[in-house]
Parts: sequence; C-alpha cells; structure tokens
Amino acid sequence: MVSAVLDGIATVDSTARTEVRGLTSSSERPADILTEAAIPGARAALDVCIAAQDACAAGSDACAAAYRRKTRHYAHLFPQLRRVGVVFQPMVWSAEGRPHPATTRVLESVVKRVKSRKGSSAAAEFRERWKHEIGIAIQRRKAAMLRSVLPRATGRQGWLAGGGSEREDGVLPSLEEEPEAAERDGETAEAASAPAPVQRSPTARPPSNVETAVISSCPGGGPQPAARDIRVAAGKSGLA
Repeated sequence: MVSAVLDGIATVDSTARTEVRGLTSSSERPADILTEAAIPGARAALDVCIAAQDACAAGSDACAAAYRRKTRHYAHLFPQLRRVGVVFQPMVWSAEGRPHPATTRVLESVVKRVKSRKGSSAAAEFRERWKHEIGIAIQRRKAAMLRSVLPRATGRQGWLAGGGSEREDGVLPSLEEEPEAAERDGETAEAASAPAPVQRSPTARPPSNVETAVISSCPGGGPQPAARDIRVAAGKSGLA
C-alpha cells in the first residue's frame, strides 16, 4: 500500500523517501513517507493507514476515527517535527477504498504539480491511474489479511473441494499444475502395470581354442562329420 502511494508522489518529487528515521530525538518512526509534494511550502511525514469499518473503535466513520487515533498517538512528536520543518499528516483510507478528506487534499496537491508540468489532460489521466492503483493495493491487502486468518485446508479437504491430485502440503493444485499431476499419475499407473523385463543370460560361446567340427550332409541321409574335420580332430588328440 505504501509503495502505491509513493509511486504517485515520486512522479513529481524524486526526493521522496520511506521509513525515514532521525526526525525526532526518539527512535520512533513517525511516518511511512517523507515528501515535499504533499503540502505546499513544507515537508510532510505521511503515515499511511487502512481503517476497517467493522473494527471496535471505528464508530460511525472508520476513516475519521483512525485519523484522530493517529493524531493523538504522535502528538508528542509534533513540536520536534515542526522544528525541522516537517508536518505530520495521516493518510487514511477505509478498507473499501474511501479516502479521508485530508487524504484527498494531499493527493490533489500532487495532481496539481503534475498539471503544472504536463497540462490538465495529463493530470486528469494521472489522477485516475493513481486512484486505480491505490484501490488495487487496498484490495490486495484485504485479501492477504483474510487468507492469513483462514484455517489451512488439508490435502484431503482440497481434493474433496476441487478434485484433482491430493498434495501433502494441503494446497489445492493450480490450473497449471493439474494437467501435469494427472500426467504423472498416468505414467505411474502405466509403469506399475507393465510386466517386468525378462533378464536374459548372455549366449554361451565356445572357447576360442576349441575348433568346432563342420557338419556336412551325406547322400545317405543323416549328417556326418566331414573327412577333413575328422582328421583335424584326430591329429589334435594324438591318434593320427
């Protein structure tokens, strides 16, 4: 949320900074953004705040209640800030995106600087784009807070809710992961059902020092050893 506000301010104030310390004698950080573009003629310490209408201290107007609460909380630092030329300014929006009137004045001060540099048309477009980005940041923050307090679903609950593969971390597979998970499951099942490969022993070969007799077919019918091969075998055995 702070970055969305800072992005708009930085278009007209390149010196705008966040998390500035040392403005007071204490270690407190009185604001999120220090800029010269928020209030004419002064540096402003902007403290960004989102107020929920359902909060106990919201009252009838959550933005007004949060603005008063921020002002009271940092009131003891105002004299020190004034001595260094800094004005403390809360920047409050409701959780639905409604800005406090003081917040609107700060935003319009930045828009006026854009107008003086680039003209009315460019300033109007800048205002709409900036409001759009701030609104998106508020809704993203709200969604993140809701997710942080929701109970974590187990893998079984995720499967019951959406089908698909059941994951050990309890997170439901995304649309991109689902086809891959199904493909992996199919490959696993196919591998499990496939027959195991037959281990064949290597074909036995005769030793290189043994000569194999060549068998020839005689006219009389059955196969007979060739005469030359008989003589070779007899000579090796010492009978020749």
